[in-house]
Amino acid sequence: MGRSPQKELGKAPPALWLLAAGGFFSLATTLLPDLAALFIYDRQGILRGEWWRLVSGHFVHFSHEHLVANLLALGASGWVFSRFGSHCLPRLWLTSTLAISISLLIFIPRMDFYGGLSGLVTAQFAFICVMGLNDREPLKILSQLGLIALVIKLFWEVSFGGSLLHSLGTQPFEPAPLAHLAGGLAGAWLARRKIDGGKRELGLATLANKERYVLKR
Repeated sequence: MGRSPQKELGKAPPALWLLAAGGFFSLATTLLPDLAALFIYDRQGILRGEWWRLVSGHFVHFSHEHLVANLLALGASGWVFSRFGSHCLPRLWLTSTLAISISLLIFIPRMDFYGGLSGLVTAQFAFICVMGLNDREPLKILSQLGLIALVIKLFWEVSFGGSLLHSLGTQPFEPAPLAHLAGGLAGAWLARRKIDGGKRELGLATLANKERYVLKR
């Protein structure tokens, strides 16, 4: 018996719905300049109290190449991310976007505008790699290699002030390595919290089972 397309659609992980919404919003802000102006990271706007820009600014892009590259990376890492629990993705997006934007506000006061999902992609990749360290081989080895590659990439970007996309061609924006660094740290921190929380839950469950066993005896 064939499966209903509606049922299959309803079974899609929540993370995929969030990724689709983020992609659609990014596309809309790229095609509609007035919408981009309303949501872009604007330092002066944020200081005036337009706090939504701390989050929404990451979904605004400065070129079609910028948009396509970020959406491909976001979709690929987001699809892998869904295997660790889709419920974590909204928390990761909120935490990493705020961490990146606040870091830019504090440490790069000369940056009036910022946009792009690359910091968020870095956060997702860091989360995946740290979570994978608790997995079985070969995923554990792949996660270790991924973390090493990420550290090397971040070190190169921070040291030389560049980015991969910017080095491949002329882009109408200045790269912000700090955004990738802040995103990576946020993703790794959330992954560690999830791992530690899982261990605590496992420990409490084990203790409860032992107590029930003692009472039964």
